[in-house]
Amino acid sequence: MAQSRSLEATFAAAQQAFDSGDYAGALGLIEPGGRAIADLAPVLGLIGACHGALGDHKRAIRALTRAAAKAPNDPVVLYNLGGALLHDGRVDAAIAQHRRAVALAPHVAVFQAALGSALSVIGQPREAERSLRTALAIDPENVVALEALGRLYADLGEDQAALPLLEKAIAQQPANARLHLSYATVLSALRRPIEALAAAERAVAADPKNPLAIVDRAALRFDLCDWKNAEADLSQMRGLVQSESGALKPLFLINHVDDPALHLRASKAVARTVAPERAPTLPRRRATGKQKTKLLYVSADFRQHAVAVVIRGLLEHHDRDRFEVIAASIGAGGKSEMRERIRNSVDRFVDLGYPSCEQLVAELRALDADIAIDLMGHTFGHRLDAFAARVAPVQVSHIGFPGTTGIPAMDYLVADATLIPPGDEKFYTEQIIRLPRTYQPNDPARADAEGTATRADHSLPDDAFVFCCFNGARKFTPHVFGLWMDILKSVPRAILWLFGESEAVRDNLRREATARGVDAARVVFGEKLPYPQHLRRYALADCALDTFPYNGHLTSSDVVWMGLPLVGHAGRSFASRVSSSLLISVGAPELIARSAEEYVALAVRVAEDDSFRLAMRAKLTREKVLASLYDVRRYTRELEAAYALILDRHTRGMSPEHISVPFSP
Repeated sequence: MAQSRSLEATFAAAQQAFDSGDYAGALGLIEPGGRAIADLAPVLGLIGACHGALGDHKRAIRALTRAAAKAPNDPVVLYNLGGALLHDGRVDAAIAQHRRAVALAPHVAVFQAALGSALSVIGQPREAERSLRTALAIDPENVVALEALGRLYADLGEDQAALPLLEKAIAQQPANARLHLSYATVLSALRRPIEALAAAERAVAADPKNPLAIVDRAALRFDLCDWKNAEADLSQMRGLVQSESGALKPLFLINHVDDPALHLRASKAVARTVAPERAPTLPRRRATGKQKTKLLYVSADFRQHAVAVVIRGLLEHHDRDRFEVIAASIGAGGKSEMRERIRNSVDRFVDLGYPSCEQLVAELRALDADIAIDLMGHTFGHRLDAFAARVAPVQVSHIGFPGTTGIPAMDYLVADATLIPPGDEKFYTEQIIRLPRTYQPNDPARADAEGTATRADHSLPDDAFVFCCFNGARKFTPHVFGLWMDILKSVPRAILWLFGESEAVRDNLRREATARGVDAARVVFGEKLPYPQHLRRYALADCALDTFPYNGHLTSSDVVWMGLPLVGHAGRSFASRVSSSLLISVGAPELIARSAEEYVALAVRVAEDDSFRLAMRAKLTREKVLASLYDVRRYTRELEAAYALILDRHTRGMSPEHISVPFSP
């Protein structure tokens, strides 16, 4: 009897420690307590809950599995086991436990909320919504359900529906940094950037060491061209790279830092959060000599997006006698003319939505592709988690992300000799496919730019020399904007025509111009236009200026397509050499600068030297551009030659290696 009272007292003390947040103290009371106490279901349940709260989910699973075996009808144990399994990445097993908990206690809000949260992870949005709505019907203030439903709606693109849910959750937990970050993401999607930045600031204030909050705040500041803290923000980003934080956004670093070694470290750090250290393999394909090679292109951007614009011609021109082409769409998708064009350009189009990693891997493997091509890399909505598990015998990264994925299972990266010159392979975990011209496919049928526009239509002065840059503002940096102001100072009759994404961006850039001694009225802004009208307005400019270190991609090929001289700025990284690749492919290397001083001098020369400017325009006639950069048929044949080479290596049991594709006639 005395021993029983002693065990009860120990358990009560441990429970009290747990309830007060002293998880290690609770474990210290009950784990050393001997077999008598450690074999009791409530104790095992508490041990598991403590390990889960401390982040040791494998120990939590072991203890909670034993507890569930002894008390199979205890919904709290099942709920905690489901949570531990979910944190361990075992989503389907987690859902099974949460379903059992809900079946035993359907009127408990936290159980319904946990089930809904887990269902949202595996791409069951409507069932998840039902569970979360049930939780909120039971307890309208349940923060877990409010947050999970808000994030679910955000993932589905239903941002307006997400907003009030997250606001209600924040009202209850104003110090919850994660809630503020979710709110910032939704506000950003709703094009409310100033409010989004304020939400990210609150997240940092709530948790000053939270790397996700630090990264999101920096990204939102740069998106707004709010550079007051630029040096401090970039210093923090470099610090996170050195600490190998998985919270980094590799695309942000590529936008603002020209250092391929840093890019590699960042991508590998993020990759470790989704990828095993050793690349998984699939059974080796055997060459049959008759079978078509099956290509699988995977993207969340088969819609009105730059990736879809450049890739459509490639998909359409694949040799159907040799290749079967599948496009797998992930994410929201939606309806658009471009999506239908992609659908009509392939042999099979599959819409996969938002599956869990396990489901996506199974669905993609079921398509039985020989080569899977990821068109996203570390961009928004990517599914590198599936590629890390390997969805095809050979995997290739192409177009979407200008750098390394850091994923061991990504075998190849498509580039060219300008983007990744010999000796720079060490900055990429993939083997390099070097195409003979440029890495970028371009479709001459992508838009009708016929028609006319006048400067008066766009409020541009007739007598000014017009420099333009229609890259997104997130590619602008304090450094390159400073160079643009130096150019305007050197060409007094010039103005700079930019794409102003929001009034906040415009205000910040006007302020920066004034601070650099340039009349803010010389920086003018254009609106977002339908693509054909956007192309037509290039005819009103005299010279395009590229961004650095993240060059224009589709934007730069647009400039060349419209015959406008483009002053490029080449650096050390893949992203900083894209415009150089395009300019070399059309025979205009004279337009490439390799330093800040060269960049300013070259832009001034284009403005002041009429004969040089006319000579550059002569190099960019439509006929010449069509014969080089926009010859999508020849590009497709050369990429198909690369696919044949890498698949042949695979079928012969050889490891991936760097390859250079010869010129085709």
